[in-house]
Amino acid sequence: MTIDLQSIFRFKRPNEAKLLNCDFSKSGDCYSRSTPIMDGAFTLVVRVMGEDVDYSVIDNDFGDEYIGIKVDSAEGAFVNEVRGAVEEELKMIASECFDTELLKAEQTKRTIAFMRERFGVSPDFPFSDLPDSAVFRVKDSDKWFGLIMCVKRKSLRLDEQGTIEIINMKGDPDRIPELVKRDGIFPAYHMNKRHWLTVSLEGRVPDELLFSLIEESYSLVEGRNRKKA
Repeated sequence: MTIDLQSIFRFKRPNEAKLLNCDFSKSGDCYSRSTPIMDGAFTLVVRVMGEDVDYSVIDNDFGDEYIGIKVDSAEGAFVNEVRGAVEEELKMIASECFDTELLKAEQTKRTIAFMRERFGVSPDFPFSDLPDSAVFRVKDSDKWFGLIMCVKRKSLRLDEQGTIEIINMKGDPDRIPELVKRDGIFPAYHMNKRHWLTVSLEGRVPDELLFSLIEESYSLVEGRNRKKA
C-alpha cells in the first residue's frame, strides 16, 4: 500500500517560519527539502506548494527516481522498508513544520473568536472519530449550545461537491421554519429539527445574524437549565 499523504497532512497548514527552520529552501511559492534516508542509499525530496505536499525518492546509486514506492502493486520487504522510512520522515515534517488547523473557514474562525470573547468558552473536541467536530458548552451546565463540524455538501442537499463547515445551534421552534428559508440556513443536520438549526460558515449568512442566532442558542440552553435548577 502506498503512503497516504492526505491522512498524514490532514488538518495541517504549512508554516513558513517552521519550514525554513526545518531546512526547507524557498523558490518562488515552493518550499523543498532533501533528506538522506536508508543510510544514505536514497534521498527523500519533499515539496510544499501552498497546502499541497508531494515527494519523490531518488536512488542515489543510479540518480533516478525510485518509483516502486508509489506503486500499489509493488510489495516486498525492501520496498516496504523504504516506505516506512519515508512515512516516518513525512510525519515528522507534518508535526514539526506545519500548524494543526482543524477548522479552516474564515467565518468559522470569527465564530469561534466571538464565542470565546462573548461567553468565555473554547472549543471542545470530544469525538475521536470526528476530530474536526468542535462542541461549545454553556459554562455553568456543560450543555451544548453549538456544534461546529465539517460535512459533505450533499448532506445539506447542496449541488456542489466537497465539504462545508457548519454550526448546529438551538433555535426558537416558532422561528426555525422561517429561518431555514434563508440562504445558508438549513434544517438541523443530525439533530432535532424542531429545536435546532444548521448554519453554513462560508459567508452566506452575515456575521451579525449568525452571532445573534448563537446568542439565542446560548440563552435557550442556559435558560432551560436555570428552570431545572
